[in-house]
Amino acid sequence: MESKVEVVQEQNGVIQVAASVRGNKSPCVKNVYIYHVFEGKMITDWQIFLNEGRMDFCVNQFTYPNVPPHYSLAGNPRPLKEGNVYNVSVTGVGFVGEEEFTRIKLPSKTP
Repeated sequence: MESKVEVVQEQNGVIQVAASVRGNKSPCVKNVYIYHVFEGKMITDWQIFLNEGRMDFCVNQFTYPNVPPHYSLAGNPRPLKEGNVYNVSVTGVGFVGEEEFTRIKLPSKTP
């Protein structure tokens, strides 16, 4: 089954990811991947997964690069570069979903 994946980038650069399935606004997301394609190869930028036996603690909303309780990080997160195109992929019991986004320009740090 296909899930809806929504990516929201706030003006301060924070990236929020949320998944829903057929009107269910809180499905159990087991895996989240953010990746990009470079020279024909898929490069994983952020990957988290729900720890085994923790289905009662799964969530459907995530803030990159934070790792929610009872989830684990696979590898080190890569910084997402402004202007680059990324894909977010989520999987759960009986569903998958994906959304593409372009990293927005981050605000200047100088006043």
